[in-house]
Amino acid sequence: MVGADGDDDNVDLKLHRESKQIIASIRQAIRLLIFKDEAPASDGFPTQVRRNVRVDRTNLLARQFDVFQESPQLLDPYLEYIVSHLLHAFGGVIRSSLPYPATSHIDAHVQPIPRAICQLVYTLCKVRGAKVITRFFDNDTRYLERLSGILDTGKGSLSWEERYIILLWLSHLALTPFDLKSLSTSDTNVRVFEPTVFPLPNIAERLLSLAHHYIASAGNEREAAKILLVRLSLRPDMQQLYLHRHCIDWALLRLTAMIESANKGMEAYSLLSFLAAFFKRGDTVSVGQFVLPVLESLQKSIHNPESSVIPSPLQASPMARKALVKIESALAVQLLSGSPFVDEQTEELNHLMDHLLLCLQDKDSSVRLAASKALSLVAQKLDINMRTQLLEEIIARYHESADSTVSESRTTPSKSDAILNGCLASVDALQWHGLTLTLAHLLYRHCVPQEKLVAVVSIVLRALDFEQRSATGKSTGANVRDAACFGTWSLARKYTTRELLSIPISQFASRSKSFKSTSIFEILATDLLIRAFFDPDGNIRRAASAGLQELVGRHPDKVPKGIELIQIVNYSSVGSRRQAISQVAVAAAALSWLFQSAECEGIFGRWGIYSPEVETRRIIATNIGGLVRRRGPLFISTLLQEHFELSQKRSVDEWHGPYLGLATAVKKDKAIATSGQAILSKKWTEAKLPYLLTENLGLSETDILAGSKNPELAAEAVCRMIAVSSSILDNESFQKWEDVSYHIRLLHASLRYYKKLPAHVFEQAAYSILSMIDHGMRCDIVKTWLTNIYDGHNGRLKSGEMNAGWILVVGILIRASVHEPLASCMPMDLRHLYHNVLMKLLSEESYHDSKETALKHLYMPVYFECFRWNFNMGPLAQSLSDCLEDYTIDSRGDVGSHVRIAALEVFEELQALHAFTTDIKDMLLGQVSGLRLEKLDRVRAQAKCCRCQNLPNGSPPAARDTAILDSASISSVPYFMTVIKLANQHKSRSSMLRGLITSAGYGNDALVAIGRTALIGYLRSCPREEAIQLGCSLILIVQREIPDRRLARGGLELLAFILDSCTDWFIRSWQNAYAITSMPLRPKYLMEIC
Repeated sequence: MVGADGDDDNVDLKLHRESKQIIASIRQAIRLLIFKDEAPASDGFPTQVRRNVRVDRTNLLARQFDVFQESPQLLDPYLEYIVSHLLHAFGGVIRSSLPYPATSHIDAHVQPIPRAICQLVYTLCKVRGAKVITRFFDNDTRYLERLSGILDTGKGSLSWEERYIILLWLSHLALTPFDLKSLSTSDTNVRVFEPTVFPLPNIAERLLSLAHHYIASAGNEREAAKILLVRLSLRPDMQQLYLHRHCIDWALLRLTAMIESANKGMEAYSLLSFLAAFFKRGDTVSVGQFVLPVLESLQKSIHNPESSVIPSPLQASPMARKALVKIESALAVQLLSGSPFVDEQTEELNHLMDHLLLCLQDKDSSVRLAASKALSLVAQKLDINMRTQLLEEIIARYHESADSTVSESRTTPSKSDAILNGCLASVDALQWHGLTLTLAHLLYRHCVPQEKLVAVVSIVLRALDFEQRSATGKSTGANVRDAACFGTWSLARKYTTRELLSIPISQFASRSKSFKSTSIFEILATDLLIRAFFDPDGNIRRAASAGLQELVGRHPDKVPKGIELIQIVNYSSVGSRRQAISQVAVAAAALSWLFQSAECEGIFGRWGIYSPEVETRRIIATNIGGLVRRRGPLFISTLLQEHFELSQKRSVDEWHGPYLGLATAVKKDKAIATSGQAILSKKWTEAKLPYLLTENLGLSETDILAGSKNPELAAEAVCRMIAVSSSILDNESFQKWEDVSYHIRLLHASLRYYKKLPAHVFEQAAYSILSMIDHGMRCDIVKTWLTNIYDGHNGRLKSGEMNAGWILVVGILIRASVHEPLASCMPMDLRHLYHNVLMKLLSEESYHDSKETALKHLYMPVYFECFRWNFNMGPLAQSLSDCLEDYTIDSRGDVGSHVRIAALEVFEELQALHAFTTDIKDMLLGQVSGLRLEKLDRVRAQAKCCRCQNLPNGSPPAARDTAILDSASISSVPYFMTVIKLANQHKSRSSMLRGLITSAGYGNDALVAIGRTALIGYLRSCPREEAIQLGCSLILIVQREIPDRRLARGGLELLAFILDSCTDWFIRSWQNAYAITSMPLRPKYLMEIC
């Protein structure tokens, strides 16, 4: 997950850096949005509050709050200012004598100020939490009557944000220590429900009515109504009136009715959440008397022994099941609290515990989280014997799940399966998540006795390595590893050093083969480091980093170089996976042999070279190169050979990583640059690497062409292995034709996937083959490659999807021909063949894919070789000019744009090398001027990069014009005006106008407006002579391009716009300069265009 992975941008760090500026803008926006004046009154708040505000400005401010969703703590120092200003304005509206503005009568784009304020306060509650935000609510009890009246009379006209905030404010005011009877001022009673035993105060009656009404709502109002009902019923003055008994009876009666009916899951959740909150917030004296009645009612209606099916409202609603778990947790705690109303109820307690254990494998994560937390709360109240029994039950369920997986498979998993799936491919991941989370909560509450620590730590470490992969390669099990990280964090935080040192490490001896641990701290540190470096989920990498910091901080001097380690492996550094693998792991490995072993285990594990993500395997390959320098070729080659044996004859996703790793290891070896090829060859020969690079590579053309679902990955691995062969194999061992032909066949098969892989992959493989063979064999191979593209007898190109691939490798040879060891005298027929192939590839009959590839990889080397061979350069320059004018369109769209971009890249490179004559350069510069104004953004961007030292007439452009071209956007009026000005003053006016017609004539609406504005602006500011010349050139282009309906139609559109926008003298000047009235644009020509 990218938002969690953060490989592209570290959003958290950016937010931390910019938070002060964002909050400063928020504070300023609040004052401008809510208040009319800037001067504060005596209480520190402005006095003039607006009546209505714009909806878009409110939404913009709410989106600024949403930025802090991932790091809400950054808002804490400023919450008091923000919330107090918002609620002060809201209170001012409530206190005023004017009626409450429920709706706006202006237009749909404006809303009343209370609605905007409630929307902003709700956004803050969503980001930071309602408990934190309500701390800053006003405590004035005078708002009770007014708020309850607004909510009672405006139920249909208020927005849901207003109803939620008003109910939340009422629930906050319900905590007032004053008797509600003293706060009631109204003389009327509003009874909408069955009366209580004793009459309630009027304000309590109204609050109870509102809570009963909104607790059944499907919106967020039910949460605020639940809090209001709980706080109201548990007030001491309301308990004296038996309101809490009335609320319990009402809830149980409604709950029974809801369960008996279908499609009432939301209402059942509301009632269950009220009961859970009631028992959680109430003390033993207040709620103890209701434990047994509620438990009996739940057993009859929900846990019915005669029915094994959960009622449909609970089955359909995860929130209702979560609320039920919370009720059972609160009831179990009350049963164990020693309440005078509850005798020893062992059977009921066992029933509740069984159901909580069953909920640990619920399909919804929130239910499993609630059940695990509930079991830990109950375990705190249990005696040591019952707590041990609970732990043994959880551990037994772990072993039962793992044993059943092994028995179902009926075969011992292979070593490669163990690496990829950890022998846990068939276990219930949901159950493992619930059980691991429960153990983590038990560790956090220090409920695991010393004698059970070994078993619990063993399970947590096994869960830390949990992963399952589907048939498509999708990885699951991140929630299990996240729970295990919480378990290691809790273990390090809640248990002393002495308690952890007492854990025997003999149980964990098989966890690592590359090092031998001396304490449990090293084992925990190593496992956490592997997660922090290589886990694909960013949240787990950060959780592992937090666990490591807790381990080092709580237990000093137990992890070697722990302080230096946690400074490297911190929350921010592991946010990006690429950075965690390529930088953080390398820096940590340099501290200690222990951390180097952790890096090595991660690299050769399922999240290293066997990662399901292709890009991760490529990053891991670079780390293997670093391991070669630190551990030596023999160590790495031995490991890689073992993994080759495991991965052969399996899917390409499993052997792609080892082959990339070996190729990068050879390439990154220090001996290549320092000791020379002889010593390098000797080192890797001792490591038996040549055995892997010749006929025994273990791959064939079938593996590349049809051997997997991702053949391009096989092609990449093969090409990288071939590329390093020249560094290891000497010329004598590579002269055998069977070895050469074997590598050539693999390269030929790989060229089918040239579009899906970078060009340098094939370049390196081709150069490696050519550099290891003699001159005669090299010429034969190159002729074979060229004849695959061009039929010299007929003078025509051969059709084929691999043409672009052949072009790519031929370009490699020509570029390498000026360097050793390929500097040899080329036969004249081969030189002419180069030239003829390139000219044919750039002709009109060529496929556009081949033409684009020829421009990128073949044009430059052939151009310079033809110059060296004294060939005529005119045809090559003309072919480049034709490519700059390629506007071919087919079913895929403007395919000619790719050719134009490639031609611009070639022009830019040749211009920097001063490879053009003056005439050729002027011709090409004019075409580049037109492409600077063309309608496609990517073409204009590439044309802008072609910086012109001189204009077509040889004079340099003005410094101001050059600055505009460098800094202005390619879709801006100044950019267009500058290009039009420079082109109109010189020889490239016609080409510029053709490009302008495509953008200002028939481009998208925004580009048409920009192009036409720039053109009219230039015509009104330039001298008359230049304007007349431009207009006449435009008329000539329209006249000449009538057969091209697309260009002619755009030219007419642009010409009509100029005539409509310019003054009379301008039109008369055109008429005098060029007889516009006598233009052959008679109706028959216009009909052809239209």
